[in-house]
Amino acid sequence: MAFSDYRWLIRDTQGLAGFNGLANWAELFADATFWSSFSISLRFSLMFLPITLIVSLFTAVMISKVRSTAAASVFRVIAYMPVILPISISMLLWVKLYDPQLGYLNVFLKSLGVVNPPNWLGSPSSALYAMVLPTVWARFGSWTLLFLIGIYGINREIYEAAVVDGVVVGLLRRPLE
Repeated sequence: MAFSDYRWLIRDTQGLAGFNGLANWAELFADATFWSSFSISLRFSLMFLPITLIVSLFTAVMISKVRSTAAASVFRVIAYMPVILPISISMLLWVKLYDPQLGYLNVFLKSLGVVNPPNWLGSPSSALYAMVLPTVWARFGSWTLLFLIGIYGINREIYEAAVVDGVVVGLLRRPLE
């Protein structure tokens, strides 16, 4: 389809009959809307990926340091909760937080003395940043569990070798007794 003048309902454009080579791609790369959308997607990814990586790795390390198995299990469930919530429920929660008039975030900002809190999702200057936080929140749980799987999979001999090499024991997940 990317190399043809494909029209869903017009049978003559389907298959090799509608082949137009790289014309679609030339039109795409000449379109200013495409480049604007691409720029926004790139900026979103450059914010989302490092934040999610750092938050989920930090959360995984903190959960791995919990000594109680029951407490660690509770923390794992709490970290994974946003992943298993239906997306519709999650987005309703974030819409309530970001509501320009009665949203929890704007009410909090008004209580701090901010006269005109932003219209988080309605303003082009803040919408991109406002969407990063819910996306991080919805995804960091699965990343946290992946990091935990890796941390829990580290063999005890690695920790023993680290102690022999002079690594500070307090930094280890399972200090040697």
